Amino acid sequence: MDKKMATTYTYSAFGINISSEIKIPEFLPSSGDIQVTVSYGEVPKKLDEKIINGFRFQISADEFIIRYKPWAAFYVCNGNKIIIQPEKDADENDIKTFLISSVIVMLLHQRGLLPLHASGIKVDNKAVLFAANAGVGKSTIALDLNRKYGYPLIADDVTVVSAINNLPVVYSSFPSAKLWQDSIEMLGLLNKDLPFIRKDVFKYRFDNRPAFFSGILEPLLIFVIENGDKENIEIQEIKGVDKFNVLRQHIFRAKMINEIYAVEHFKILTQLLKSVSCFKILKHNNSNTLNELSVTIQDTIKQW
Repeated sequence: MDKKMATTYTYSAFGINISSEIKIPEFLPSSGDIQVTVSYGEVPKKLDEKIINGFRFQISADEFIIRYKPWAAFYVCNGNKIIIQPEKDADENDIKTFLISSVIVMLLHQRGLLPLHASGIKVDNKAVLFAANAGVGKSTIALDLNRKYGYPLIADDVTVVSAINNLPVVYSSFPSAKLWQDSIEMLGLLNKDLPFIRKDVFKYRFDNRPAFFSGILEPLLIFVIENGDKENIEIQEIKGVDKFNVLRQHIFRAKMINEIYAVEHFKILTQLLKSVSCFKILKHNNSNTLNELSVTIQDTIKQW
């Protein structure tokens, strides 16, 4: 691609201003000073000093390469640059889907931030987070609380935590959420106009822009959502070292990065856990689960 002819777009997400040659309508437009560039170009074939050599990726402390065939290869370096090398005839929307999830998460790690596998809402100018493994329903829960109680969405799937003056803060991500068909039905949304996140994945992208908060918040509560095997929803507070161990399991792409960023993550997690209460919720899967979850979470929020 001719760099002189390349169109660039300026966005904000995860507290970062980004200049991008690929269009990312999910992100909010921005006019601030650029901290990260995303461009098309040639991705190195390998890293000279890799720490981890995975199935389709290589990682060092400041560099990351991953190849998603048949879509694109990505190179992330120094927490401020992403290069995309598309495969022949690859769809730009499909490429973008990888960019705004796993690829940008690696950039966040390089910047010394803590990306959690969590969605989040704004409650009285503070952040309430929902950490869970894929498929448990954290996005659905956040959106249901938004629709029932008016709490603005702050993040879907990836929530970024950092520290300012040794106090933990949560950065909003971007307004859209990824939803499966059953979540769309539970939330009562019309999906006839919702786009698929990728052509080969029957998962939809829902734009929640009218009910999205963009900014920085102090954290208040963290709910860890897991599937249970009982008829009733169970909730219990997590305390002490268990809080650290449970949340550490929900660092985004924790297995991929191993312990490369352990020092940075330990500092932020320690500060975060001094400031928040943490609850584990074991949910069941009957037809009224979402409503019961929302009521349980709302009742807990009201106590704080």
